[in-house]
Amino acid sequence: MSEYQYYEFRAIDRPLGQKEMNELRAISTRATITSTSFTNTYQWGDLKADPKRLLRKYFDAFLYVANWGSHWLAFRVPGNALDLSAVEAFEAGESLSVRQQAPYVVLDFCSEQEPGDWEEGEEQLASLISLREDILRGDFRALYLGWLLGVQNGEIDEEAGEPSVPPGLTELSAPLKSLAEFLRLDADLLAAAAGASDPLPRHTPELEPQWRSWISSLSTADKEHLLYRAVQGDSGVRWQMQKRFRRYLDGLQPPLGAEAQPRRTVRDILAARDELEKRRRRQLAEERDRQARERAAARRQHLKALAQREPDVRTEIGALIRTRQSKGYDRAILLLKDLRDAAALQNGSEAFVAYAASIRREHARKPSLLQRLDRADL
Repeated sequence: MSEYQYYEFRAIDRPLGQKEMNELRAISTRATITSTSFTNTYQWGDLKADPKRLLRKYFDAFLYVANWGSHWLAFRVPGNALDLSAVEAFEAGESLSVRQQAPYVVLDFCSEQEPGDWEEGEEQLASLISLREDILRGDFRALYLGWLLGVQNGEIDEEAGEPSVPPGLTELSAPLKSLAEFLRLDADLLAAAAGASDPLPRHTPELEPQWRSWISSLSTADKEHLLYRAVQGDSGVRWQMQKRFRRYLDGLQPPLGAEAQPRRTVRDILAARDELEKRRRRQLAEERDRQARERAAARRQHLKALAQREPDVRTEIGALIRTRQSKGYDRAILLLKDLRDAAALQNGSEAFVAYAASIRREHARKPSLLQRLDRADL
């Protein structure tokens, strides 16, 4: 198998300057470089730089795929835009790591698996990149999926409790579904974990009054500082304001269902996964049995109808054999099998054996036909 590695970096919060693009070009003469991206595919060799360093210095998102089973997705986010302790609750060994690289925090999702079918990385980051904004808005479902991968990979002790379960795990968005597929999450494990997830709110409450109230509560100096950062093009100010506003809302209302049910352990989730897998296997077996019964019933009906027109079928078999063509022989063999099975249903096997023997005698000089009869046990 030939080697394949795909690297893609994206700048989101601000475009790259010419100096930065020149620095990246010095790393790779083959890469496709724009003011917002760096992309390269390797059939041999490797990137002549540390991806973590490139992400820290230039970019906000990174995706890596190798045909030996490596999947790596990373987001760089402003450190002051996240509640770090809430994010760190989802850490799961190599599957999801949280790295502080001031003034940023880097979130790494890593999936390692034995290679299967050939796969490529092109276009995959485009389906995942909006998850960065979701995380910054406080939607931690992507982080939970990363934690769940750690459960799947055995990186978390079975007695450990799960982090806060975000709502909406049973109704994943297209990017979240792409992430679950990219991480190669077990569907039964995801379904078991999602059982404790509340549904997403169907109607987003009007928050303008709360926003106005929060803004009014800020000091003049605080407002001026935030406004100055905004006009200077500081993209992090938006997310920092979102974080502070969420904290303000949390102070106005009690947490929803915070103690409604005890936290599950990893062992609980794995047990639920095993039960779902057993149920799914049982349902699949029942469905296979149902389909087999339907096929058997249809086969009996077909054979009964065939038996009623046996003379015509025998005539057709004779005509097919006389063509001396492979297709004709093959079709004749299929009809003979059907006649044999129809005879067995009606206790007429002796008559069919005599009929088959007569065919052998009549066409004894057709070795190709006789070979087909032998293979079909006719």
